[in-house]
Amino acid sequence: MKRTATIALALILALLAATACESARPSFLEAFVSPDGKIAGTVQNGDPAKHKLLVYINDAEPPYRDANNAPFRSFDESSGIFSIDIQGISANSAALYLVPGNVDFSSIKNVVDKSYDKRSLVLTPMLAPEATPEPGPMPEPTPTQEPAAEPTFEPTPEPTPELDEFYMFEDDSDSLSANRHMDYGYMPTAGGGIAMDENNASYAYSGEESIRFSFTPTNTHSWGGVALLWMPGEWDVDPGENGPDPAIYRWCTFKIRGGEGLGDVKVYIEGDDGSQSLETIILTDEWQEVRLPVEAGWSYVKTPFAWVANQNDPDERGGMLEFYLDDLKYTR
Repeated sequence: MKRTATIALALILALLAATACESARPSFLEAFVSPDGKIAGTVQNGDPAKHKLLVYINDAEPPYRDANNAPFRSFDESSGIFSIDIQGISANSAALYLVPGNVDFSSIKNVVDKSYDKRSLVLTPMLAPEATPEPGPMPEPTPTQEPAAEPTFEPTPEPTPELDEFYMFEDDSDSLSANRHMDYGYMPTAGGGIAMDENNASYAYSGEESIRFSFTPTNTHSWGGVALLWMPGEWDVDPGENGPDPAIYRWCTFKIRGGEGLGDVKVYIEGDDGSQSLETIILTDEWQEVRLPVEAGWSYVKTPFAWVANQNDPDERGGMLEFYLDDLKYTR
């Protein structure tokens, strides 16, 4: 009887250990291309001794190697932060894989099968300005030539505001351009120390209202964020005419300022291919304007706006983060 109970207890402990390992599966908390030309981001639940990063440029084999001819990249053990310098590489895209440290990377198919997580990134190379041609000699005037008639200019019609500015949020009203999104998605789950008020009247850049967000780390949630969704509960939806057309709108712009709890917040938009346009904002008690570029290759904007705050960031560790958002829109 005692032996049977011992075996049952061992099976239960093994099952609990397997469940814990599954819940602690390593993954990317975020990944993006920084303005200084580096692939950067954060790994969660990762161990640098067991897990590594591989980068494939333009989805082509073999993986990208550094100056020491090493294919694997690592990340910081305590924070999970990584930075991969890819300056000087002429490419349009990069695929970032989080893999076991002993993975056989001789075949990209094997890397895909064994990877814990993958992020596709759009690379935007800097282009040299075109040279201005030297002006040629001016032609000699013809003495018998009749003077040209004065050109007649037609006035340029005023552009339609609906086409030039696609509002996601302005003061709550019956305007057709106001508050086009349908719902909010909470990361990692609803609640988790996140609070918001879409009709906040404490601070407003224009009009009388703004959106107030706050995040307080808890014992179960060390990071959190909110994303705008086109449909309630749906994270990947083609909004069609209800969303901004990437072929028309080139920028997502908004105003942001900090509240009582200051720190850093990462804001981004995401296209249908999973690539993100991201920026880290250092919050202050003054309004700032932020412009995120819309990638020309996107078919539609999957996530029109999102933010993420991480307890591991030095300015946010253990404290509340509070900020206000206003005049969120897409422009040409």
